[in-house]
Amino acid sequence: MEAVALAFAIGVFDLLPFGRTQHCDLIELNHVYDTRGCEIFQQVILWERLPGSGKLAVRAWYLVHYDESRLPAKASSGLYHARWDGIHVVSRLYRESWTQIDPEIDNRKVWSVEDRVGFAKEGK
Repeated sequence: MEAVALAFAIGVFDLLPFGRTQHCDLIELNHVYDTRGCEIFQQVILWERLPGSGKLAVRAWYLVHYDESRLPAKASSGLYHARWDGIHVVSRLYRESWTQIDPEIDNRKVWSVEDRVGFAKEGK
């Protein structure tokens, strides 16, 4: 009986904004450089695999602004966590990239900004 009560409690809290864990298929820390090799900015891109094609599409992104608290981190659970502006997302997969193009802008050809689902802010 206690197991049923615990499962119910976990299920209920999973539906509430402050108890829900949001997921994406891949968290990427991307460094964008200009043609001289100078870093322009760092961003975290949260990717979702599109049904059918299996291609990765940007679900959301945010700038790091050289604020280490906004960098993705790996937890002892093995999951990677991204936190920004009241949003918390986890993923099993992580990669870091260095590019001269902005992958988020380039990905708009695959999945438009209007079609992105985004993430809900955590409740208080």
